[in-house]
Amino acid sequence: EPRYRPGDPVFVDPQRPPSIGDDVIVQLFSNDGDNSEVVSGLIKTLIRRTGSYLELEQYQPHITFRVPMDRVAQIHRVIPWREAFGMSVTLKVQINV
Repeated sequence: EPRYRPGDPVFVDPQRPPSIGDDVIVQLFSNDGDNSEVVSGLIKTLIRRTGSYLELEQYQPHITFRVPMDRVAQIHRVIPWREAFGMSVTLKVQINV
């Protein structure tokens, strides 16, 4: 099941760079080399970042793939819901049947 569904709101902080393992929004330039306009975006998990590519992971279907850095307009870390709302307590619930 996808972590984010179409239409779900997500929070980003452009001032906080993403780390390996973070969910990220990647804004992409077109394939034709025209880097004047962002044409699409992805929400994936950041696996690796080099000077020449981003390696990203998706869950359904489970694949890992690379995006050349010359296609990347911007990359932003997705702020998890708990962090966005200041929730640091984990609740454990036991249900007895």
